[in-house]
Amino acid sequence: MIKSATTPSKQGFFTRRSNIKGRLDAEFNYARLTIRLSSQYPQSALRTISSSRTGGTPSKAVADYWNGDIPWASPKDFGHFYLEDTEDHITQAAVTDSSTSVVPKGSVLFVFRSGILQHTMPVAVAKRAMAINQDVKAFTFDRSIMPEYAAAYFTIFGSRLLPLITKSGATVQSINTEQLEQLTIPIPPLAVQKQIIDELLSAFQAKRSKELQGYSLLRTIDEVLLDELGIKLQPEPPNTIEIRMFFRSFSSLGGSRIDPASNWKRLSFAGSKFPLRKLRAVVSINPPTQFANLDQESEVSFVPMDSVSDRFGEIAERQTRPIKGSGGYTTFLEGDLIWAKITPCMENGKSAIARNLLGGCGFGSTEFHVFRPVTSEIYPLYLHHLLRLQVVRKNARLNFTGTSGHQRVDEQFFHRLEIPLPPIPIQKKIAIKTEDMKNQARKLLAEAAVELEKGKRKIETLILGEGGEL
Repeated sequence: MIKSATTPSKQGFFTRRSNIKGRLDAEFNYARLTIRLSSQYPQSALRTISSSRTGGTPSKAVADYWNGDIPWASPKDFGHFYLEDTEDHITQAAVTDSSTSVVPKGSVLFVFRSGILQHTMPVAVAKRAMAINQDVKAFTFDRSIMPEYAAAYFTIFGSRLLPLITKSGATVQSINTEQLEQLTIPIPPLAVQKQIIDELLSAFQAKRSKELQGYSLLRTIDEVLLDELGIKLQPEPPNTIEIRMFFRSFSSLGGSRIDPASNWKRLSFAGSKFPLRKLRAVVSINPPTQFANLDQESEVSFVPMDSVSDRFGEIAERQTRPIKGSGGYTTFLEGDLIWAKITPCMENGKSAIARNLLGGCGFGSTEFHVFRPVTSEIYPLYLHHLLRLQVVRKNARLNFTGTSGHQRVDEQFFHRLEIPLPPIPIQKKIAIKTEDMKNQARKLLAEAAVELEKGKRKIETLILGEGGEL
């Protein structure tokens, strides 16, 4: 029993020394003393009903190892309940000459080392025999438990059990094998296990159906917007060496760069039924920094790059941080458009529109390109959707500058970009239409999440049984 004068927390609490077992860190012991799973069904330790094995990585220096037909699973392949194939494939020689293991069909695969383990426990069932890398562990179960049921159990309860099984103090989060294998699992009759599997697959299917509708609607926004502008984009040519090569006279190379990426193919909205205007004629690109006038350190509101919701083009949340004087703090104005310009992890092209920022807000001046309308000829929401077109993003990425590890879009791309400029009433009509589509997609994706949660709640009841609780 936990004894504390205040509400206990995982950072610190009081308990008897005899209650401390296994590890000395507070987070683990708080979880061990507070996470209780009771079920009407008998429970068995994972180690008594399963066997496990880990994998490895064949040498990357031997190219022939990586052109085989054996799937090789690593954390990047997780995302669905069933793992049917993988991004990488290896040969039998790679298996023989390395520490990787080929696990049988029906193995339950766990991601054992990844930053995602801070909040999520990725689990999948192998639909075919496959090799695994060192960050994945595979479990095979005896006849008392169906593999899909074990995967369903950890899919439903994994995130809540993570504090009991993750290692603390590591630079990359990882699972402690001994503690995982000591976990006990309720084992319902096989008929109930089958019902649980069917319920989970049904919930995934309902979620997937809603998601497909939502994502399809989001993809259609580009087509609708371009159609409203009367633009028919030419199909992409095949990505061959011959196509990527070009010959151009030196005098025809515009701007200050002569590299192929920035000169091979320029984005053009030619063919639009509306006149084209230079983007720089209707917006200020990276307007002068408006430094906060702070005589002493104060908490200010700002937008970090990871709070920009790229799916819907919105600022998801704001954070606060201390800042003093004029240390690079820039304020947004209503209707500003922001474009993430630094490109580690393919962040480049994330964009949002500044709306409803009550009380003001700022951003780090090195993180974003900012487009500020300077004329009544442009409707900010119309421009927002225009700059989010995939064709704009793709062409912007052809104009990287900087090193491979820290690239950014060349500002000259935006200076020379010409955009269709319909009359304001038509811009507003297009913006309203695309916003409606986006909001319908948002509703569908929210419904998808609800479908999965409904299924999970039902499955929790089935696993724990009458009177069970976690």
